[in-house]
Amino acid sequence: MRRSTHSATLAACLAAAVLGWSMERSTTAAVPDEFRVKREAEFAFAAPPRLVRDERAFRVEFATTAFCDVTVAIEDGEGRIVRHLASGVLGENAPPPFEQRSKRQSVLWDGKDDAGRYIDDLDGLSLRVSLGLKPEFEKALFWSPKKRIARQNPPLIAAVEEGVLVCEGEGRDSVVLFDHAGNYVRTIYPFPADKLAEVQGLNWVEFPQDEQKLPLKYGLVQATLLNSGRNTGDGTLAKYQPAATAFAARGKRIAVVSERLNRLATDGTSGGLDIVGPETSITLLFRNKETSVVPRSAAFDPGGEALYLTGYEFFPETPQPHHWIPCVLKMDFASDEKPTLFAGSLEIGGSGSEPGQFRAPMSVACDAQGRVYVADYANDRIQVFAAEGKFLKAVPVRKPAAIGVHPANGEIFVGSWNVLNQFSGQDDVKDPKITRLGAFDDPRELGSWPMPLFEHHPAVFMNKLAGLQHNFAVDPHTEPVTFWLVPGAAGAVSKLHMVRGQMASSPEAASLKLYQAAGDKLALVRDFGKEVAEAIERVQPPVHSRQKLYVDPVSGKLYVFEGQAGVAKSVVSLLEIDPRTEAIRDVPLPFDAEDLAFDANGLLYLRTDNVVGRFQPEFGADPRNWQEVPFDYGEERPSVGFSSSGDGRRANLIGGLVMPALRPGCFHQGGMAVSVNGSLVVPCYNDVQPPARRDEAAEIVRAGEIAAGKQYTPPVYPGRIRYNEVHVWDRHGKLLHEDAVPGAPLMDGIAIDGENSIYMMVAPNRVLGGQPYFLERAETLIKVRPKQARLVTDSDRVPLPLAKRPTDPPALRRGGNIWIEGADWLYGGVGFGGFNSSKGGGGCACWHARFALDFFARSFAPEVDHYSVAVLDSAGNLITRIGRYGNADSAGPSSAVPLDGDGVGLFHAAYVAAHTDHRLFIADVGNSRLISVKLGYHASERLPLRSANQGDGR
Repeated sequence: MRRSTHSATLAACLAAAVLGWSMERSTTAAVPDEFRVKREAEFAFAAPPRLVRDERAFRVEFATTAFCDVTVAIEDGEGRIVRHLASGVLGENAPPPFEQRSKRQSVLWDGKDDAGRYIDDLDGLSLRVSLGLKPEFEKALFWSPKKRIARQNPPLIAAVEEGVLVCEGEGRDSVVLFDHAGNYVRTIYPFPADKLAEVQGLNWVEFPQDEQKLPLKYGLVQATLLNSGRNTGDGTLAKYQPAATAFAARGKRIAVVSERLNRLATDGTSGGLDIVGPETSITLLFRNKETSVVPRSAAFDPGGEALYLTGYEFFPETPQPHHWIPCVLKMDFASDEKPTLFAGSLEIGGSGSEPGQFRAPMSVACDAQGRVYVADYANDRIQVFAAEGKFLKAVPVRKPAAIGVHPANGEIFVGSWNVLNQFSGQDDVKDPKITRLGAFDDPRELGSWPMPLFEHHPAVFMNKLAGLQHNFAVDPHTEPVTFWLVPGAAGAVSKLHMVRGQMASSPEAASLKLYQAAGDKLALVRDFGKEVAEAIERVQPPVHSRQKLYVDPVSGKLYVFEGQAGVAKSVVSLLEIDPRTEAIRDVPLPFDAEDLAFDANGLLYLRTDNVVGRFQPEFGADPRNWQEVPFDYGEERPSVGFSSSGDGRRANLIGGLVMPALRPGCFHQGGMAVSVNGSLVVPCYNDVQPPARRDEAAEIVRAGEIAAGKQYTPPVYPGRIRYNEVHVWDRHGKLLHEDAVPGAPLMDGIAIDGENSIYMMVAPNRVLGGQPYFLERAETLIKVRPKQARLVTDSDRVPLPLAKRPTDPPALRRGGNIWIEGADWLYGGVGFGGFNSSKGGGGCACWHARFALDFFARSFAPEVDHYSVAVLDSAGNLITRIGRYGNADSAGPSSAVPLDGDGVGLFHAAYVAAHTDHRLFIADVGNSRLISVKLGYHASERLPLRSANQGDGR
């Protein structure tokens, strides 16, 4: 589809994003050539492939009708590729072995496989020529809408007539609608693709890739379109924060509340209102420090017009750590006016026991008459007010932490458990329970049931999570009513806990449970944790939203890396997913590894920061019995593992490949990869000065230790960046290229092709036309040949400053201008550089991205903010883009919200893995799912090798 003018209307731009305009439409001169799709979208043969044999060699000849992309392969009878011959876009910059500027091609095959061995038996082999890579959504993997996405922030729950809404967040956020029986209905947020244009108040920006207008995300992890919460801040704990600490719904309206109000609607829009509402936090001066305090409970009045807020809790790190402001605020939901005091006091010292006063108010609810009920926790009562603020009555109840009022009969339901506050005493609540009270006119106790919590402790000093890990809500639209319960926390965010392997006590037990009264007990009617475990095996949410992906090229199975040890930076066991059957299982490894790679034969390479071990994997077997495949030039290494704490696993290696690296550096090492012919490339952290860091628990190897026994000292030249070095070994462990890319910066992924060319997704931002890419957090994909390129910078942080700036414009920028001498090509606007920006990223690489290189040397690079994956050939030509904005309900042509084109909907997709000419896997953590994308072609021709004509020696 073609845009008629440069000044396309916003509505048209939004329609393009939502309805799926072709990524290959014509663009104006404003789009940099680097970002243009290079192939012509016509995929047909002008002359069909013809195969000619000349002794041991074969030559295929063909012609195309356009300068499209072409892929040539030798396959066996089962469709497995034994030789990846060529792939790329024909035309001006066609990669070898294609002839440039020609639609008529002749490609030679020397009779060898990818490992360089002659194939003697040619029976059953065929040559395939394919035109036009055609990605298509295949299926969603490892997805359950019932899986928690936060470890400590409890899911927030609101029942409406249509169903029950569940809101949760930890850096990223979700709002999901279930029916009253607990069945998934749809995703409200992330917004549906067909509703995105109706959401008012998003930050729309035109992207240089294609002049498409898309909404920019917020947050330290840049993985949410909601700006209501502390996850949009730049504090060190913002990465663990949600958009909502309070949540309410009435009719079609949804209130997402924390630092400010965000307005949503159950139809997936903002309900005709600006999504961004006023500030809802309270700023106070406490012990000479200004503190922003957010609510933990919200409730609509019966008409959905007024919103009440309470539960203003903060943590000033005193001997009595949790303070609650004794107030209830009220606001007009549709107005931009800040909330005002409804009852109580905005002063910490304003607590009291008189009518209208509060001591630690924690929850608010409204009945059908508009009366307001407030859980006055430390006063052991519920206070009831008229809509205009008049005190009506107090209802005695022991330690009310959460309340709900039945809209039909007015009955009051109370959840009581131990929640720390400035008035807490020992054994406040020994036995958590749910209490049913009569309506306003006669609120006597009608029954009670034990509340099945875990991690709950009546003693103050044992209540590490302050009782804030629990949650309770009532769904009055069932008979009997259904209690939705969050029993505990799904994990820990404390670094000390992560170091010690205490990230999760029981994520299955912490998942949502649905109960109904059965006599004097509660009957479990739905267990989300059990259902998630049965459906997708792993219930624990991924730490820092990281899901690195890997494919075994032999089996085609996918392996998911989620941090488990070494401050959640290394993995003890992988999740194995068979994309054909969708079978999932957890597979342990011989030692905890920071990264891994498969070679073309299915051997598994595991790395710590300083050692690489190689194994013949036997997934499902005891990893201690795996057969090591030692490197000929390797060394014996005892007790290898990334983490030295108790959460890791260690192994003795016979022939490990030792890395010349310091430890610890960054807790993620930038990747590693094995080429189709067995070459291994590894970046090794080796900064100028050993890092002066020491882990909280002193369980990570001490700062400055030269783990490999011998530190590598590279040659220093003016302007050389000193962060790491890139080294290349052959399959035997013999060093091929030392310091292969001098001046290599911090990177988020590395790869190597069959010609030993190196591909790096580096953190520095791309500079085009003298200007850096408009998002500082975006990274750059680079291709270089070993020892043929180097980087220099004018930053004053290098060991030897640059004496004279190059005359050419800089190619990159990060901490100064960066020039690259001898690079084959660059492509910007990809990845996610957490270190790049103190705003988006927060100066930390706990969250990052990875690209993938297939055996045709095609790069699949996540354009995280553009909601797409760029596909480039080995010459840097952009072949196509995969994906566009979409939520979990965009899942192929038969889904609730189908998308045009490839059908792939993405929200925050930072990690990919490729199984050449079969599938691309995408980890879309923004939608809490993995996506399998089928890699097909618009046109293909196959010729059996036995059909080749004898050549004339030309």
